[in-house]
Amino acid sequence: MAIPIHFNKEKKQVFSYDEETAIKDITLHVVKGSLQGKIYNFSQYSKFTLGRDPKCHIHLENDPKISRFHCILEFAPPNEAMIYDLNSRNGTYWGQIQSNRVTFQRVTEIQLHNGDYIKIGESIFLVKWSESEETKIVTCEKCGGRLAEEFDKNSNKLCPKCQPKPEFIIGKKIGTFEVVRKLGEGNMGVVYLVRIENSQQQFAVKIMRPQRAVNQSMMQRFLQEASCASRVKHPNIVRHYKLGYESGLIYISMEYVDGCDLKTYMDQLQRPLTWEEAQALFLPMLDALEFLHTHSIIHRDIKPANILLENPKGRRIPKLSDFGLAKNLEETGFTGTKTGQLLGTADYMSPEQCMDAKHVDHRADIYSLAATFYYILTMQNIYPPVISLQQRLQQVLEEEPIPITEHNPKVPKPFATMIMRCLRKHPEERFINVQEWKQALAKLLPLQGR
Repeated sequence: MAIPIHFNKEKKQVFSYDEETAIKDITLHVVKGSLQGKIYNFSQYSKFTLGRDPKCHIHLENDPKISRFHCILEFAPPNEAMIYDLNSRNGTYWGQIQSNRVTFQRVTEIQLHNGDYIKIGESIFLVKWSESEETKIVTCEKCGGRLAEEFDKNSNKLCPKCQPKPEFIIGKKIGTFEVVRKLGEGNMGVVYLVRIENSQQQFAVKIMRPQRAVNQSMMQRFLQEASCASRVKHPNIVRHYKLGYESGLIYISMEYVDGCDLKTYMDQLQRPLTWEEAQALFLPMLDALEFLHTHSIIHRDIKPANILLENPKGRRIPKLSDFGLAKNLEETGFTGTKTGQLLGTADYMSPEQCMDAKHVDHRADIYSLAATFYYILTMQNIYPPVISLQQRLQQVLEEEPIPITEHNPKVPKPFATMIMRCLRKHPEERFINVQEWKQALAKLLPLQGR
């Protein structure tokens, strides 16, 4: 049911409304424009584009004030939503109701809340969600504070302040491991070097950040990473062993790679890899990716920072890591991508992943690996530098990549052609699969003295 709109004739973009319907999950109501009256319902994570281009999920073709790819919306029920403007010509506007009126302001990106309005061109949308009737207030068992609404009933009942802090467990034990030192950290957790008690055998352990553990969606993403990675055994993929839980901390034990990631290595080298140096990485990485795809796993976050180099001063054995975004095609109920951040670095994301991360297939990984190869041979990204995420997303969706030979004329022409083919906008124009790419590359490398 459409919500009646009453425009106020002032300079600011304002209108009043009458709320008449109850909303379940997250819903997007079109309250003005060519699609007025339509209601879009979201019960699971969704990311989609709005614009005039026919490929957009919400196609608004007859509004000249709307750009081809105007903005991206992310919804992660029960109560998370985000909007990103794609450097549109006429802007994306956000508004909230105050005294029965909404005043819009132009935004580049903003987190959305229940009852917020979005205006692009002549179209206006209302974002709404409601709590489940079964939602109950859960309090921290230590301090009594209210926990997040998305609290997982199966996790420990502690608020973020009362959660055990992994940053202070150096020298202590977790499971059968003794913590040696901190190796690094990311959005999901902290990684430590550990060893088995009374042994010199070393492993890496990723410990989930306690403030994440009370969030059901983040917990599910962490468990998904463990599930995907534990099934994978390949010499060029970091081995993950098992999931553990102790003293309120959830952790994954995995192979310790004595080296650094490819991004760090390139930063230290301060120059592109030569063709001869880069060849040692090509086929191992393609082998690893083909193995993942054979097991119906799409990585979705391939980039230099997620390729570890074992023995970087010697043979430099590459190992693909970080399954935090991996998608198992046999388990499509949850993608694990969190709203508020376009997970997967935009410099290496395919156009289809920028538009809809949930439904990408193996060809998105082919694009990302090609962008990674492009970077190590040039020390440049495939598009010109920009100052915002919105500009980068617009480039990915609308512009053509810079030919790799413009940055490095020494790249053999046949290989340059392969890379640019993998970076094409339309997935069907890339290699059909990794095996086809490997076959083409195998014909080239012997001719280069391999």
